[in-house]
Amino acid sequence: MRWEFELIFKNLSKDWKEFSLKNVNLEVKKGEYFVILGPTGAEKTLLLEIIAGFYFPDRGEVRIAGQEVTNLPPERRRIGFIYQDYSLFPHLTVEENIEFGLKLRKAAPTDTNRKS
Repeated sequence: MRWEFELIFKNLSKDWKEFSLKNVNLEVKKGEYFVILGPTGAEKTLLLEIIAGFYFPDRGEVRIAGQEVTNLPPERRRIGFIYQDYSLFPHLTVEENIEFGLKLRKAAPTDTNRKS
């Protein structure tokens, strides 16, 4: 994915049931491309969920676009997140799925059309 702003993890750790992330450090500069690779169970999804704010780390720091967001809820981070499997509403078109979040935020119809 191409990142449109700076993303930094500093000593990020999260214990989660049978697995954990330990001291993850990452810096992605604006405009860089990056991928997260690893086998099943390597906690790739947990790392993405922490970026999105679905879970908070036990230790460490998350910075997005120069702002420390470690404990901000998802709606304050302005990050999109779609799971790999069956995350779309099957009764909606692609465009309607994209517009769904904008409508929840009560975006003006002109913004919805412009952004989708």
